[in-house]
Amino acid sequence: MAAITALLRAAAAEEERASRAAKEAYVELRDRWHRTALHWAVVNMEEAAVEALIIGGAAVNGVPMPVGKHMKQTSLPLEAPLHSAARLPPQRAVPLLRLLLQAQADVARTDQFGQTALHCAAAASGSSEGGGDPAEVEAASTAVVALLLQAGADPSHTDSNGKSAADLASHTLAARAIRDAEGARG
Repeated sequence: MAAITALLRAAAAEEERASRAAKEAYVELRDRWHRTALHWAVVNMEEAAVEALIIGGAAVNGVPMPVGKHMKQTSLPLEAPLHSAARLPPQRAVPLLRLLLQAQADVARTDQFGQTALHCAAAASGSSEGGGDPAEVEAASTAVVALLLQAGADPSHTDSNGKSAADLASHTLAARAIRDAEGARG
């Protein structure tokens, strides 16, 4: 009887492990652009979906992608959801970045071009997509940069072209915040 009970427990544990593995594999499926469901939820600015996917076990730092033939056609295989969020219009990026950072997204992760999320946020700092008051856009850009810096982003990191995030910043306040952080660390 004890052997049967032990066998049933082992079978139940294996079934639970297999079920969890199947769910994780489904959450991490990639499309032809190498994006996962979490990437698409971020790109489409679906905050509730991002939160649900994180709770469901989606990899906030992306799924490792072997170097292959597609690497030359797109930067997406190395882009983490944090990069995608940082590229959004600044006013929409903050809540998504907060969710990803709370889930331990790696601010030091780089894409194929050696850029971190801070580089992406700096480059997007001039984006007023969807309109909006320029002063509000600048304030939101600065908030995005500050959020990434508070999470530990390295303002002195340079990409594969030797550019720092401050070099890419379109707004003076965002660039100033990055340069101030560089000075504080230097």
